[in-house]
Amino acid sequence: MLRVGCKTILFIFVLLECAFSGVASDNENHSSLEAQIEAIFNKMKMTGLGIAVVKGDSIVYVHSWGYKEVPTVNNQGILLKNDDLFRIASVSKTFVATTILQLVEEGVLNLDDDVQKFLKFPLRNPSYRDKPITVRMLLTHTSSINDSQRWWSLDIINPIISDNYA
Repeated sequence: MLRVGCKTILFIFVLLECAFSGVASDNENHSSLEAQIEAIFNKMKMTGLGIAVVKGDSIVYVHSWGYKEVPTVNNQGILLKNDDLFRIASVSKTFVATTILQLVEEGVLNLDDDVQKFLKFPLRNPSYRDKPITVRMLLTHTSSINDSQRWWSLDIINPIISDNYA
């Protein structure tokens, strides 16, 4: 699968922001936006792409392009659907970091707070029980927490169990 560069992803997000800022749901605008995104999709030779725009608690736009399973000689492939799930992995870090830093700006949170303060269970590195794990450590991946081996234990993102996983 072709890797999509940060500039392309940023361009798509800026495009979406411009398209939906102050504009009510409008099929003509959606068609124009979809044509532009489809052109980028084809130019980049992407396999599949799903976009959702959420405002408050409402999904104001959702569309998908391409395949979740690419056609081969032996099968016709499976097209993406608007309700297919993607493993966005590291992309979520941007949203989490932005939200946390907004809370820091508002004085609700301190980067050097012990995360145990927010949990209902103790959280420490077994090798360093006296050293607190802070919000800053979580944001900079220096907390010593490693959960990579259990990632696929979540049924909703397991492609073998979930039909809606892309």
